Amino acid sequence: MATAYWAAFWEGKMKKSICIILLLFILLPAFSLTKLEIGSKVPKDAVKIENHLILSAPSQFQNLYEWTENNTKYHLGVDENGYVQFICLASVEKCTEENIKVEDTFSKVKNIKGIKIEYWFEWGYCVELPSGWILKFKNNEDYDFYKDGITSSAIPGKRISKNATVDFIFKGTGSGYGERLE
Repeated sequence: MATAYWAAFWEGKMKKSICIILLLFILLPAFSLTKLEIGSKVPKDAVKIENHLILSAPSQFQNLYEWTENNTKYHLGVDENGYVQFICLASVEKCTEENIKVEDTFSKVKNIKGIKIEYWFEWGYCVELPSGWILKFKNNEDYDFYKDGITSSAIPGKRISKNATVDFIFKGTGSGYGERLE
């Protein structure tokens, strides 16, 4: 009797677990951002915005394309040969894999393990997340990385406020160009 009870109990739990796992695999793409990489050929369904450029790095501009994938909008910086050099999340309500979105504060971001903090000339501090997405902040003048024990390859004396908010989320390089992947 007890064996039949536990077998039925276990079978019910297994069915629920399998259903939850299947549901996650179905929904996961809806919650994750694009896997498009810097250096890829521009997606065929991306639309070039004529007579517009996008700032893809300090003092570096690229042709602007708009692209939608899984109901998420992106702005792409594309070089003259049709290779993606900059990817910017245009759907501000979307989150990175680390659950960071536009307007989140640096105090939330600094607690993520594996972040890389860099100083981009003319842009200020940027934080690269483990997922590969980079955060550009507004108001980055009154938080001292060194005083609070956060190591960085940044220029000494530059600061970012713990209340600084994410201005935009992107993938790119400091020079505005990445290696071609195709």
